Amino acid sequence: MGLINKFATFLMKPKEQQTGYICPGCFRINSNDDVCSYCNREFNAPVLSLRSRVKPTERRKLQAVLDLSTTVDRTGSSASFAKGIPMAYELVLRDVVLHVKVVNCTLASHGDLDYDEKFIVHCSKSDSETAIGEMRSITYQGGGDPEEHHLDAIESLLMVTPWHANPLEARSVILCFASSESKPLRSGKSPKELGIEIRNRGILLYLVCERTTRMMELIKGADGFFFQISNSPSPEELRVISNALGKSIVASIQTGGTIV
Repeated sequence: MGLINKFATFLMKPKEQQTGYICPGCFRINSNDDVCSYCNREFNAPVLSLRSRVKPTERRKLQAVLDLSTTVDRTGSSASFAKGIPMAYELVLRDVVLHVKVVNCTLASHGDLDYDEKFIVHCSKSDSETAIGEMRSITYQGGGDPEEHHLDAIESLLMVTPWHANPLEARSVILCFASSESKPLRSGKSPKELGIEIRNRGILLYLVCERTTRMMELIKGADGFFFQISNSPSPEELRVISNALGKSIVASIQTGGTIV
């Protein structure tokens, strides 16, 4: 049984049986909260606990602002995910807006800078419906070689997003949809250094991508979460990913911590 199917089976269990911790490295469910039983990663920060989940009947929105800033690899490398990416993005947003008072969406896309495919901001500090519409309009083409400029795009997103000034009133999230490996940062930073910068600014990082060396270094530095993107994504698989991501964002707002 694949990892996604195992997680889906887990979510369908009665609430009292849903116990465990998600490893931020391999995204498997553990019974302990300090070291992953599968990949031996040490949890340097609190990890997403599945012991407490948001009850569907609780509709009172949290009095908080969520700045959700997203970048998408729009090169031909992502063409096989052209249906899955907007579907997952829409599911995430529709889940989060049910629970959070204000959601400010920044949406960008990136290409191969070596071929003059620039970083583009499609909308900034927009409502969810505007962002969903912009996501649907992105086309996937171009890119001159297998590696892309994902890390540069995330660094650009970090700089151009109008983050909320008061971290006590808002939570900040970077979400990236990507395929293939990333080229090195043009700024000269290592992936881990960029991740540490994101973490130090109190920003949550979620990558829906392929498992590559540089992207995993970024995740490690940021203490973020990795979700495996599928070559043939189904609505069921994408809903599992979006539900896990959306609930962890809501949980972080409830506690004021980085990851619950």
